[in-house]
Amino acid sequence: MVKYKPFGSRCAKIVEGTLEYQVKEENENAAYACLKDKGYIN
Repeated sequence: MVKYKPFGSRCAKIVEGTLEYQVKEENENAAYACLKDKGYIN
């Protein structure tokens, strides 16, 4: 599991069986880069 705390987490919730997670806007690009590096998104 990816650690999201460094990206300034706001909240996480399950929506229709999918985890939805919010990060602070100023950390959005870094969070996407991390997810891409881990292979979770393209």
